[in-house]
Amino acid sequence: MGAEQQMNLLRTGHLFDDKHPDRNRGWVIGDYVDDPVFKSDKFQLKYQHQKAGDFREAKEVMDDQAETLCILIHGECRAKFVETDQEVFLKHPGDYIRWGPDAPHEFEYLTDCLIITVRWNPTDSFWKEVNKQINEAQPGGC
Repeated sequence: MGAEQQMNLLRTGHLFDDKHPDRNRGWVIGDYVDDPVFKSDKFQLKYQHQKAGDFREAKEVMDDQAETLCILIHGECRAKFVETDQEVFLKHPGDYIRWGPDAPHEFEYLTDCLIITVRWNPTDSFWKEVNKQINEAQPGGC
């Protein structure tokens, strides 16, 4: 690959400025993102800053196949899964919640927070192949 082709693979910027506005409630990568560099039907990525006291009510699940991993970068928050009435507190950098499809949830931000969320559909053929390769590389799974 030539230097000119390599340069096309590199893009830098700052999320949610004038060149990369937040049009999707913090979702940066996904199939509904307009920017073709950040459009993906394989997974979704959210970069979410929330202020202390913010509250997000549970809403209808948009994708009943999606798996979700939510990782706390800094701050403290509480998640409540409404159907099971289960509460989870994220208090330390690296704390996470992973939940399966169709799990309506609410979030309360106890302090200013930064959260990274990744969502994917494990039934997609891409993820089936990824899981197959992981299991073949690491006997017994991961």
